[in-house]
Amino acid sequence: MTNQTPASSDRRLKLALVALLVAAWAGALGAIPWAPAQVPTHWGLDGNSDGYMARVPGLLLFPALTTAVVVLFRVLPRIDPLRANYRSFQGTYRFIQLLLAFFLTAMQYLVIANILGWNVNMPTVITILVGLLLIGLGDVMGKLRPNWFAGIRTPWTLSSPDVWTGTHRVSGRLMVLLGIVTVLAGIFVPPPAQMAILLGGVLLLAVVSFAYSYWLWHKLTHGQLEPGLDNDSEPTYLDNVRF
Repeated sequence: MTNQTPASSDRRLKLALVALLVAAWAGALGAIPWAPAQVPTHWGLDGNSDGYMARVPGLLLFPALTTAVVVLFRVLPRIDPLRANYRSFQGTYRFIQLLLAFFLTAMQYLVIANILGWNVNMPTVITILVGLLLIGLGDVMGKLRPNWFAGIRTPWTLSSPDVWTGTHRVSGRLMVLLGIVTVLAGIFVPPPAQMAILLGGVLLLAVVSFAYSYWLWHKLTHGQLEPGLDNDSEPTYLDNVRF
């Protein structure tokens, strides 16, 4: 298997981002002539649309959001007081950017499919997409390092690299589990229960992450755990890319 150089890894992720942006804008602009004057942008749990926007802003909403995400992810490392840390997880950071762009582009094409009359159960498909997003984010959460914009930011994670790393590893695993449960809920349970499972799971994840970060900080500061969680990760393919 051929080893990827940092330049080639970076190029692949950049090309993927460009491809997603082109797909989002091309799909939206191409759908404008076929769209009604009002396009649906929100759906109730019964699957029926209950929120609308005018054709052009409604179709351009998700491409604009995708573009904003791409631009924002380029700006944030430059204004973060902890900008030096981004070098240690820059590939993971770029992957999260790509994952969010993919999610928003998928949402864009769901809107287009609905406009064109395809029989799409929007709440169910959106629930499955959110579950897949959680799985992807959770899978790389443990590779994030202290910063002010991406990750779980509590007083204790921001005060200790070890607490940050330990919290993100545990929370990442829980996020993957929540994503799997959400995908299964999208497939097997009705929409009202899907939403209850998703919102309840997100709330539980937030509470557990907050509490665990304090517990870990308390154990470390009282000498009940050995420091060093932040120093035992190995570089991966994702960590070879550059800003």
